[in-house]
Amino acid sequence: KTLPAFISKPMLLLSKHLQRPPMIDYASTVLYNWVRLDKNGPITMSNIRCCIRLTGLIDEEWFFKTHVVIESEAAHAVSALIAASNTEDESEMLQHLVALEEALWRVVRACLPIMYERAEDGTPKCSEHIFYQILRPLIKSGSLAFEGDDQAAGEGAGAGAAERNLAGPSGAMSSLLPCIDAALGIQMTSDKLREALAKFEVSMPFEHRRFLEKLRGAPTIRQRILLTRPVAGESKDHYEALVRSFNRVISRVLDFRWQHWQYVKNFVMKPGNISHAVGSGGTTFDFLQQHITDTEQARLTENIEAFSRCLTPGAPAWPPMRLPPVTYPPALEFWSVDGENGLLAREPLVHPKDAAWASNMPAPMLEALKSVWDLALRMPALCTANGPFVKHVEDAATRLAPMQDDRNVINMSEAAREHLMTTLCHIAAGCIGCGQRRPPRCIDKPLQVVARSVGRPPRLDHTELVLCNWDRTQPGREVHKGSQRSSGPAGTDTHANGQQVADEAEEAAGSGGEPTLHVVWRFLAMPDEEWY
Repeated sequence: KTLPAFISKPMLLLSKHLQRPPMIDYASTVLYNWVRLDKNGPITMSNIRCCIRLTGLIDEEWFFKTHVVIESEAAHAVSALIAASNTEDESEMLQHLVALEEALWRVVRACLPIMYERAEDGTPKCSEHIFYQILRPLIKSGSLAFEGDDQAAGEGAGAGAAERNLAGPSGAMSSLLPCIDAALGIQMTSDKLREALAKFEVSMPFEHRRFLEKLRGAPTIRQRILLTRPVAGESKDHYEALVRSFNRVISRVLDFRWQHWQYVKNFVMKPGNISHAVGSGGTTFDFLQQHITDTEQARLTENIEAFSRCLTPGAPAWPPMRLPPVTYPPALEFWSVDGENGLLAREPLVHPKDAAWASNMPAPMLEALKSVWDLALRMPALCTANGPFVKHVEDAATRLAPMQDDRNVINMSEAAREHLMTTLCHIAAGCIGCGQRRPPRCIDKPLQVVARSVGRPPRLDHTELVLCNWDRTQPGREVHKGSQRSSGPAGTDTHANGQQVADEAEEAAGSGGEPTLHVVWRFLAMPDEEWY
């Protein structure tokens, strides 16, 4: 680990002259390691190449070229940042903040995803495994001794024996986000984070560090916006516009940091099969999460009441806002979007005899619906390992005869048809899961009819699995015996499941009377399935 004098001496001299550590860094792998193929063309992935590569692999070049494009596109963000910091006019600051938000949006949404592009054959242009196993060991941080290094030797045990701890290239050595943090006023609350970033900053080009110091010595954009807060009687419109634009910029910075965190997970944690990793710069990634939190804290409080002119004494009132009239009571519709259950069905899935529409249902059809319910109860036990579920369904054909008449199905209420659709879709899926190409006719025919009546395909989908497939146990309410949660393999009562629901109801009652949500139809009757 000792670099011979014929390399170490010129390297140390260059390090002293450039005021950067004598180590491969972000500037030497990205900022000054590219050339245009067409000298008059733009800086794009197809028009640049890396001058020096460690492996010669396309994955390495794609990795570093992506960062080159990011840094190039960031010029628009830096220009808007400088303009917003220098202007004394509020209207101009608003325009520059809008330009800054748009520039960051392009970096985040157009440049960062380039890293994940794939070739025509589907292979990634930068494989996370090649990066982790081949490239990353060559650029990681480490200790290195320089022969003839008088500075390090004076700090060590003897001349020529001391080693320097040097950080490898890291995205934290880019001056883009530190400049944005400094100009916007994003504070760092963690001393550990501040020390880690200070360690990376010494590897930035000297001119970048000087620019960063200048930004940190000036009032931040956040402070300047807060100074424009209106006093009593003044209009707040312009101030609120500045606050909203500032917060949008903060959102884009958060987008950038979350995308960078995805880089870490996909290119370090995933291929390394690790939950706690160290970056190529030699520090843990804990500070990334802290930086995200600090960025979120920089938001300004937006006015959530109304336009300030409405609250200013003497100002003309704004005309009232009028929404289009609603021609029906939405809360009464089965698929209401603003009912008490949100986007779920208006009614929970209950036993047919307990449904609100049961009293208007003809007796033969109600008995057929009960038989369908009883079949669905048997799915967890009879569908597993290609069980005899299909045989039980075929044996129930006689009891399901009223459902073979299309008119009986179509004449049911909307809630009853949705109830039938959900249950039949689960039974049909259970039959197909047991090896059948199609469910038995006694199930398939009414399923086709009810699917056409509700306007959805005759298959198990999100609506049937989630939106309709729920019920809630009210505290003190007796659990219905005809449910998967209180029935055994053949529909008989089981103490375990019944006790589980009773425990949930008791727990709900003890916690303030909140109902317990549960799924009605399940294929496995396992906690994992219900939780999902």
